[in-house]
Formats: sequence, structure tokens, C-alpha cells
Amino acid sequence: MTKLLSPRRRRGTRPGLTREQSRELTRAKLLEAARMEFAAHGLQGANLTDILRRAEVSPGAFYHHFSDKLDLFLAVVDEMSERFREMLRGSRAMLREPGGDIVGWIAGLYKFTMQITRENRDLFMIYVREINTGNPRINEFFGRDQMSMRQEMQAIIEEMQARGLLPEVDADWGAYLVGVLSQGGMMQQIAEPADDDSWSRAMAEFTLGGIQSLKRQKTRPPQRQKPSRS
Repeated sequence: MTKLLSPRRRRGTRPGLTREQSRELTRAKLLEAARMEFAAHGLQGANLTDILRRAEVSPGAFYHHFSDKLDLFLAVVDEMSERFREMLRGSRAMLREPGGDIVGWIAGLYKFTMQITRENRDLFMIYVREINTGNPRINEFFGRDQMSMRQEMQAIIEEMQARGLLPEVDADWGAYLVGVLSQGGMMQQIAEPADDDSWSRAMAEFTLGGIQSLKRQKTRPPQRQKPSRS
């Protein structure tokens, strides 16, 4: 009687998973472990050995995904930033629905932004602190991160103009200034919290009133804004 052999599992895969699924799972475990270690100890204080132990991942598997601890840290921050970008992209779809309270809609964006920031408070504060160290890799990442956020916000402003919700304004400058206002507002709200509903409504009214008076400028805004120290 011929003995049936089980198919050989590829090296680096987990039972029941394809190689791609196994890689995605390993990356997700690394990101989750790193998030906890960075939040608890900061970028400098977090130990890569502790991250690998918490994630139950070998050094070889780690270096398959990331070049070093800083690369992992920036991936964790990018995951947080992607939540903001997804929120902004989703908000554009809501704009296509007729009617509604535009100030309330903007206030909802600010409130959700604050919610994401609070959920990632320690990581957010570490990120801001590291930006001020002048590390070129962090600064390069921050520049790309800010530009992607600004492009999403500019698309929202242009959508609002196309739907007659805003007059003709300088969308590029508007997106930049909304970013500056949001960063400052979030830092202040973390340091000295006010009622979220009142805060988000005031931010929305101030934003809408200010942006409607923004004329087209002769120069373009800076490519990146550097957050103030906490």
C-alpha cells in the first residue's frame, strides 16, 4: 500500500497559511509589539530584543521586513497616519451626500482626529519629540507624511468648492493652514483638554470662517510644517 505523504510546508510559512499570509501576520505582530514597546519606552528606550520577544518573531524574520528599529518605528507611525488619511478620504464621500450641516461635518472631522490622537497619545508625542531631534530619516518621512495629508485636505477643499460649499479660495494654502491649526489644536487639547464637542465645534467654525476669506496667494506654502515642542 502506497503511503501518502503530506505536502512539504514551505520554510517561513505557518500551517494553514500561504507564504504571503504568513508574511502579513509576521509584519502585523511586529507592528503591534513595537507599538506597545515604543509607547512605553520611546524610540531610544525601546529594545529590539524585547520587541521580537513580545512579537514571537526571529531576528531573521524581522530583517526580512525592516532594516532596523527606526524603520520599524516609522512603519508604526505610518500605520497611525494612515488612519487619518482614511478618515479624510472617507469624508470626501460624505460630501457627496446632499444637504447636511457643513459646520457639524467639519466638527466631526476634528472630533474624530482628536479621537485617533488620543488613542495613540504616547506614540504621537514621541513622534513629535523625535521630529525635533533633527534626525534626517525622520524628517524625510515627516515631510512625505505631511504632504500626503495636505493633498487629502486640498482634495476636500476643492470638492467643497466644486459643490458650492466654499467660494473660490487658495486650496493649497487652505490645506496647509488647516494642517497647522489641527496640529496646534491637538497638542493643546492633549495638554489642557476641553470638552471635545465644544472644542471641535469652535475649531470648525474658525476654520470655515477663515478659509472663506483666504484669497489666492502669489507664493506656495512651505513643503512641510514642523510641530512645536510639547
